Amino acid sequence: LPRRSLFSRKVAGAATDEQAVAANADTVFLVCGLDGDFNPRRIERALVLAAESGAEPVVVLTKADLCEDPLARQEEVRRIAPAVTVLVASSVTGEGLAALSAYAGPGLTVALVGSSGVGKSTLVNRLLGRDVLPTA
Repeated sequence: LPRRSLFSRKVAGAATDEQAVAANADTVFLVCGLDGDFNPRRIERALVLAAESGAEPVVVLTKADLCEDPLARQEEVRRIAPAVTVLVASSVTGEGLAALSAYAGPGLTVALVGSSGVGKSTLVNRLLGRDVLPTA
């Protein structure tokens, strides 16, 4: 199967080696938690990789229920990348899940990338309506 998109990153410690993270995705959800994980610089770096991938990047700010002002964080990311969709979501309250579902229709492939513990598996479980991935 020929690759139509490739999200990759440099291998730690290697000058030129790349590690494939996701291939043939239509959309890459760059997932960042609004708890202690929120880091605009990390989002910026991920956006650069996503722009080179050929897939549409969407920043997904999870754990909105744990953030005092999630819309302020959303605006902060929008200032970094005004042309990129930035969505706020909560797997606890269901906020934003309908907007995310629109990217995962029949025949579409979505890759989720982000730090450990940001809620990627929980998000997948909520979008599918059943527990298919283990969560912490």
